[in-house]
Amino acid sequence: MIYLDNIPNYAIVNETVNLAKTINQKSANFINAILNKFLRFKNKYLEINLDNKDLELCIIHSFSYELYLMLIKQYDKQIVNKIVINNHQIPKLYIRVNTLKITTDQLFNQYKDIYLLEKTNTNDCLVANKTIINSDLYKNGLITIQDKASILVSQILNPSLNTKVLDMCSAPGGKLTHLSMIMNNTGSIIGNELSESKIRLIKENILRLNCLNISLTNMDARDIKQKQEFDYILLDAPCSGFGVFKRKPEIKLKFDQKQVKSIIQLQSELLESAYYNLKTNGEMVYSTCTINQNENQNQINKFLNKHKNMVKVFEQQIFGFEENTDGFYICKLKKQH
Repeated sequence: MIYLDNIPNYAIVNETVNLAKTINQKSANFINAILNKFLRFKNKYLEINLDNKDLELCIIHSFSYELYLMLIKQYDKQIVNKIVINNHQIPKLYIRVNTLKITTDQLFNQYKDIYLLEKTNTNDCLVANKTIINSDLYKNGLITIQDKASILVSQILNPSLNTKVLDMCSAPGGKLTHLSMIMNNTGSIIGNELSESKIRLIKENILRLNCLNISLTNMDARDIKQKQEFDYILLDAPCSGFGVFKRKPEIKLKFDQKQVKSIIQLQSELLESAYYNLKTNGEMVYSTCTINQNENQNQINKFLNKHKNMVKVFEQQIFGFEENTDGFYICKLKKQH
């Protein structure tokens, strides 16, 4: 009704409501009410300055303008615009093959036609172009649903066989069980999760995927006190979620600066706990599913300035539009002495 000047408003409303009725009558009533309310206050809404092309872009793509302005300060405008435009793209269905039970080649060759599988450039990661969540493949633990960007996290940590590993924030268990797979069920992994209700889901995934070297703890990861006990630590930290707009579209509309600051403080405290528990010459990965530099690059830089014996050995920011994945930040650090 803003842009279709040659079509009468009543015709737009009528056609839209009729289309909605084919899906759900209650939805049709709701849509009818919204459109008619817009018509009553149309002039007020049109007072928005659409000469501001950045604001117009955010309105068209239902993206928080405040969040947009924050990202513009952190990244090139072309990158931010791509993030906004692609934020409601339907995500690909990435799956991780559980090599504790089957090789990736075996699974691909046996099931590629049934589930329209595609190979990717990431080890043990495939794309399924057909629903697979209720399949025997999933139920029998041959695969798990995990985004490609998330799969990279455990691969980059890459713990050696027969080592001791800590996953500080384990739910829902994708990265945790991936670590077990990489270690071929050797060594020992402690998977910690603060939320007791999520422990059940993690246990289900551990059993389904036949991971035998994992023990679970249920505590605040800031309170883990096993000084220099672990060869490898994964800190997949709580974050703002500004990398998963495609899966959780409400996030892009609920930008809360105070909440983000609180999360940043929590991340900092979790990093200190990771440092305390990591062995000398040990390695850790800090990861988030956000594109906010204050939670990522800036957070790590503050940590490195405080701990001069920690060295950055790998860093990657994934925006999500590159290969239709989630947005992720992954940083690998080593404790030298």
